[in-house]
Amino acid sequence: AGQFHNYIARLVGLKVGNAAEIYLLTDGGDDGGGTETPDDVIIPGISSRYIDESELYNYDAGQLRLIRNEIFALHGRIFKSQDLADYFSQKSWYVPKYDPDEFDAHMFDYLNDYEAANLKVILNYEAALAGN
Repeated sequence: AGQFHNYIARLVGLKVGNAAEIYLLTDGGDDGGGTETPDDVIIPGISSRYIDESELYNYDAGQLRLIRNEIFALHGRIFKSQDLADYFSQKSWYVPKYDPDEFDAHMFDYLNDYEAANLKVILNYEAALAGN
């Protein structure tokens, strides 16, 4: 998981500090079809439009983690973290499909342009909140 976090951090130009900070930057997956976003996601349209950082201001670190991982969950990423697995298993749209290592190695093959850009916005905002 540490290598994945460092990889993502490099992709978005973040400086990643200790393991606790890196942990803040993880986990997500669904069927990968189209750009329609289900109605019961935290940020409506996360897969079909670009979000602005200001849309994240009212969310705490735990909610931001869910928002970030929701992007991955929409594509069927299986979660190692039990809290994420439990949370997404309650979503009607979540179909666990991809092993985390497989998904992480090919993440940008699954994400559309909106999702990739929104992931960067979320990661940058999380890093700013963590003081990175």
